Amino acid sequence: NNIPGLKQVTRSSDDYSTYWAYCILVENRDKLIEKLEREGIASGQIHPRNDVYSMFEESKKHLPGIDYFSKHEMCLPCGWWVTDEEIVRISNIIKSGW
Repeated sequence: NNIPGLKQVTRSSDDYSTYWAYCILVENRDKLIEKLEREGIASGQIHPRNDVYSMFEESKKHLPGIDYFSKHEMCLPCGWWVTDEEIVRISNIIKSGW
């Protein structure tokens, strides 16, 4: 929370998550991905738009906010394999700016 250029993605309380990635919205996403990569942390955009593929042409709809989400969304690793120490390390790297 309260990190300039970063927003948490809010979820509906009835959503079910597999908790394998933690999604955030980031200004200058590519710079943060590069910084994390230099620190040995995998991150990236794992939810690219799929409405641009021809197979969806007939069902294409106006999707408000999709351009913003597509440009800013990235995911951080999370799950049982990410230790508390790694979470703190990732958080501190992000807090230091990009």
